[in-house]
This record gives sequence, structure tokens and C-alpha cells, in this order.
Amino acid sequence: MESLMVSLIVAAVSGLGFLAYKHPKAYEVLSLGVMVVLLLLFAGTGIWDIAVGRAYLGVMEFIPSDKWQQVRSALETVKSPRSWNYVIWGFIIYVQLLRGLPALLERYKEEQPIKEP
Repeated sequence: MESLMVSLIVAAVSGLGFLAYKHPKAYEVLSLGVMVVLLLLFAGTGIWDIAVGRAYLGVMEFIPSDKWQQVRSALETVKSPRSWNYVIWGFIIYVQLLRGLPALLERYKEEQPIKEP
């Protein structure tokens, strides 16, 4: 499962880079949708983790104190991995960097001296 996720991430990064370089106008439109999805994923993982924490607090009064650690361990297994947040933020930064790629390439193209044969 982990290797599948890594493969999908590599494919997404490559595809977005290609699209931003070869088709900047299409990427500009697509990047807005990608940003919305990424921000919703980030918010969703945060809300999920808050809900798990609230569930722990909600059941504490019904569980004997010697079992609290077991309940906490069980609830920790359903929390989203912290690495997901790092991956999401990495994608957000990458998408934003690619949005600036056309302007950077245009500026670089203007600064290049024309070589005469």
C-alpha cells in the first residue's frame, strides 16, 4: 500500500510539472482546483484528529482510570498520520512554485543573449 502511494505521488508530481511547463494556461486553471482539494484534505485531517481527541475526552468518564491508556492507544490508531500533513503542505508549496514557473521562464528567456552563428 505504501509503495502504491509513493508511486501515485511521484506520478502526480511529474504530471503537474510537465503540465506547468508545457501548458501553463491549462495548469493555471487546474492548479486552483488542486489547491482547493489539498486545502480540503488538510482541513479534513485536522477536523478528523480533533474529533478523535474529543471522542477520547467524551469516553473518559465512562472508562475506569486503569483502562484510559488502552482507550487512548485504540483512538491513536484511527488518527491520521502526521506525515500526511507534511505531504499535503509539500504539495501546496510545489503547486504554488509551479504557478510561478511561467513568469520565471519568461524572464529567463528575455535575459538570454541571442547567439549569432
